[in-house]
Amino acid sequence: MKELYEEMRESSEKKTWARGLELSRQNQIFDLGYSNQVRNFVVREQAKAVDYAVTLDSLNLDWSCTCLEAESPCSHSVASVLAWRQESEGRSIPHLHDSKWTLSYIIEPLNGALYVKRSLVRKDEIKPLPMSLQSLKSHISNSSEISARNSDLELDRVLGESEGEGEGDTHRLSLSQFSALQALEVKFRDKEIQFDRTPRGLSLWIRKEGGGVSIKLENESGEVFQDFILMDSTIYPLVKLPFSPSDEQSLRSGKYLGAKESLDFMSRSLPRFKSLMPVYNQGADSEKMIVQVGIQSWENEASLFYKFLLVYGDPVLAFLEGEDLSTMGSRIPIRSRDEEYRVLVEFERATGQTLDRVYRVDVPEAFEVARRFFAGRYPLLGGAIENFATMTEGSPKLTISNSRFVFSLGNHSYSHKEIAARLSSGGAFRQKDGRWLQMSRAWLEGEGKKVMDILLMNGDHATSGSVLSINKFVSFQDKDSEFHQLILDWDKVFPVFQSPIHLRPYQLEGAKWLAKLQNLKLGGILADEMGLGKTYQTLLSLSTPSLVVAPTSLLGNWLREARQARPELNVGVLHGPSRDWDLSFDIYITSYGTVRSDMEKLKEIPFKTAVLDEAQNIKNPHAKTSVACFSLTADSRIALSGTPFENSISDLWSLMNFCVPGLLGTFDYFKAHYSKPEDVIRLKQNISPFVLRRLKSDVALQLPEKSVQVVRCTMESDQRDFYTSLLGKIKTELVNAESSMSILTGLLRLRQAACDPFLVDSSSSAGSSKLEYLVEALGELHQNGQAALVFSQWTSLLDRLESRLKSLGLGWSRLDGATADREGAVREFMGGETSIFLISLKAGGTGLNLTRADHVFILDPWWNPAVEEQAMARAHRMGREGKVFVHRLVCEETVEEKIVDLQMEKTEQARLLLEDSDLSSQLKLADLKKLIFS
Repeated sequence: MKELYEEMRESSEKKTWARGLELSRQNQIFDLGYSNQVRNFVVREQAKAVDYAVTLDSLNLDWSCTCLEAESPCSHSVASVLAWRQESEGRSIPHLHDSKWTLSYIIEPLNGALYVKRSLVRKDEIKPLPMSLQSLKSHISNSSEISARNSDLELDRVLGESEGEGEGDTHRLSLSQFSALQALEVKFRDKEIQFDRTPRGLSLWIRKEGGGVSIKLENESGEVFQDFILMDSTIYPLVKLPFSPSDEQSLRSGKYLGAKESLDFMSRSLPRFKSLMPVYNQGADSEKMIVQVGIQSWENEASLFYKFLLVYGDPVLAFLEGEDLSTMGSRIPIRSRDEEYRVLVEFERATGQTLDRVYRVDVPEAFEVARRFFAGRYPLLGGAIENFATMTEGSPKLTISNSRFVFSLGNHSYSHKEIAARLSSGGAFRQKDGRWLQMSRAWLEGEGKKVMDILLMNGDHATSGSVLSINKFVSFQDKDSEFHQLILDWDKVFPVFQSPIHLRPYQLEGAKWLAKLQNLKLGGILADEMGLGKTYQTLLSLSTPSLVVAPTSLLGNWLREARQARPELNVGVLHGPSRDWDLSFDIYITSYGTVRSDMEKLKEIPFKTAVLDEAQNIKNPHAKTSVACFSLTADSRIALSGTPFENSISDLWSLMNFCVPGLLGTFDYFKAHYSKPEDVIRLKQNISPFVLRRLKSDVALQLPEKSVQVVRCTMESDQRDFYTSLLGKIKTELVNAESSMSILTGLLRLRQAACDPFLVDSSSSAGSSKLEYLVEALGELHQNGQAALVFSQWTSLLDRLESRLKSLGLGWSRLDGATADREGAVREFMGGETSIFLISLKAGGTGLNLTRADHVFILDPWWNPAVEEQAMARAHRMGREGKVFVHRLVCEETVEEKIVDLQMEKTEQARLLLEDSDLSSQLKLADLKKLIFS
């Protein structure tokens, strides 16, 4: 006791200890008995209706009290330990039953029912309690003589509310009294009994039988009264069955339930039976499980299907489809409709989705959805989500075997058609174990783009073009194959032919590249910017016999430059009505129109190389000219174009279809897969081995500050007929002329006819080879973002050029004698509002600073070379950082060629005599006549 006293003293608050001390001095502490080291006391407080029961455990140093004070120990416990301590010092503690009336309770059977009987007991004296405790205390003078505890008052309250049978000190036993009676000492036939609210008297037995179970109600052993049963010194309420008599009889006789019925019984009905009676389960038992939303998933080809449904357990042990419960094993959940409804409502409110609705998602989105669900909070049924979520990535391998591409991923090979089908699903392939293997995203976005493009356009069959395009990503099973040798030869340097023409380093590089294509029997596009010398690069690489197809206006230019570059070869132009394909040449030069009309004859000539100059002429793949060029037979095909795609990316397909047939697939496929501007970069990568393009900025250090080129244009038949007819008339008129002025007038008319017959006769429908060439060249420069000056001494020729530019949607500025705001026109051009400046010789030959221009076109040769030099100087002057390219347009086999020849002969002499004199004034009458009659 001493240790208990010290423990309580140390644990007690000051005010609580003081209150306990005060209670101990009031002599209101009573002894209730002693058991081992446990001592029981009753503490009474003045003016309180109840006494408090205190238990002190000196062995375990513990205490308890029936009061509701928050402190521990409470004041009643303190008063009790103080009384116990004082007892050890000689002070006695009165026993409760000797000092106070206490209540005694017994259960008596009467007419098959049970009744509660209350009595007041003090020492050996017993008397009935005919009224409530509250009424009793109001009828006696000293109510403190009765010791009542909380449990006594609680039963008194319950009995007062009971409407059961009984009178005076006896009351009919009811279930509502059980809680209060359980806290009291109650006897039945002199034995202390307990009370349990669990219904007894019947038990349900469940036994495994076949594929289901049998269920049966059986009576329990005990003494049965109305509404109650006494079993092993405990009174229980009797089981009350909520069944009809027939159902009850069926259960008492025994009932068999099949597999589905037994599952429904276990999950739905069994919990109800367990609340009614004891259940002895020798089959599968139901148990309480968490109910939540889960995901059931399955798959079909490249699609993931799933639906949300209610499940029990985590991992899932059972799931609901509608009202039907299915289990995943032997464990059966106890179904709770309220909990199922709560979970369902919360799910629909939080997600906006519904249960049992089937969702479908295709790959590659299925992989992301599956990963989200796999790592999420929903339990999973079925393995589809795991299969998709655990998708792995792999980098494919591409090999060539027996002239076919073999595409492998993991341990399996696929055809290009299978690959095409998988690309729409993100490049994913099903493995034998059901899991997914996907082409690496890094591979697809990197080298895979090029590989897949070429495979899908070319198919499984390997060609020289397709192999070379993706050679960095291909391995070879056969090291002796022609394709492996092609890759080895691609790194070789092939020589060009000897020539009197000296090529600049970048031109030599281009010529060697063209020589490589021809030696390896490949094709390609030389797409150097205008003015970089594509013609000479091509001529020095050409094997023989070769075919050159060019616009009619450039046929003479090709003939002259071929003879200069390859004087050892026999070069001929086959064009016009007198062309003879039976003639044998080393280099055949012809026009696009001739190819279109003479295709059958061209097929008979075994060309080593076919060259298309200004190859944008075949940009429309469906045009007759394009179709004719596609059918040309040659070991190698070369396209020359400063603008490989003029208006749209699809223009390039036609050029590549000529050079490397099949590399870019069909035209329809190409349009479908390369229709966007961002596709250009990918396309350039795919065709990079077959395209060589250099800009002037790339080779600026190799170029002179000013490059002057004479472009000799070949007249079409209608212009040539007009010029020939005009020449005959002038010869007739001037055969006996003795005046230089009349000769100069005739020469003026011939020069105009060489530029454009319209300048001589506005009713003429004959075309102009110069305007055809010039418009094509200006379009190319505009597309490449370059600016040009166009000079002519005839404003009517500039008018004709304006109408052509307008029809093409090209903007221009103009300066001639009628221009009121000269400075405005210059600002417009120099400020970048336009890229073409049309200038008449007299108005703009001097006094202008037009350094923005990259190119200068002289439409008609002038008598005075110094005036031409002044025109060129508009662009080639101080402040100009880039190179200037001058193009002097001369119509071949006309008086213009003779004037240019005279310029070359007389220029130096004219400059010595008189710097600014007109060359025509230096010529004698005989010289002028020679220009017409020779």
